[in-house]
Amino acid sequence: MRRAILAVTFTCTLAVLLVGCAAGVTEEQLEQAKKEAHDVGYQQGADDAEKKAQDNLEAIKREMKQKAQEDLEAAKADAVMKAALTIDTPYYTIQLPDEWYGNFTVVPYDSDPAYNPDPTQGHLDGYGSGCRTVIKKKGSAEDYLTVAVLTDNWHPQGSVYGMALGSPSSLPGYLVYVSTPVFDGNSNTLTDMTADCAKYVSLK
Repeated sequence: MRRAILAVTFTCTLAVLLVGCAAGVTEEQLEQAKKEAHDVGYQQGADDAEKKAQDNLEAIKREMKQKAQEDLEAAKADAVMKAALTIDTPYYTIQLPDEWYGNFTVVPYDSDPAYNPDPTQGHLDGYGSGCRTVIKKKGSAEDYLTVAVLTDNWHPQGSVYGMALGSPSSLPGYLVYVSTPVFDGNSNTLTDMTADCAKYVSLK
């Protein structure tokens, strides 16, 4: 920018000198003309610098606005994911890990009251359990993880691994169980995953 200012100033000054010599003006007049030419060149450079600074400021504002929008969208997506991974029931809460998002489907405890009765009402299904939440792998009809409330003299039935987590504070005489299948759809024996899955469940 300084070079541009000097170039403009030099050009203006040279023009003034040439015109001055041709017109026979005084030295004082020439000096005044040189000063005015210098001022014009300096102002032009200052105007250019101000415009460039304003353009840079506007670019920064656009970038900040874009970043803020991206952060907002990311926060919304994270909130949606967390909501999908949190399953709340009257007696326990399931908080699934982030990597499960989009890979599993949940059959909520209250999706079918006839199949998942409220234990406090004394209506247990044929397996002596209630408030049952079932988690399946996406695209699979098989249960991957089941959490249910059972009477303390009962336990998960069928070919499943089971682990009792304890009794909800609001429901003495009942236990919250985590269970995972023993076999897959092809009758292959599966690893007991109850201990791993139990850490996702907290009692109320």
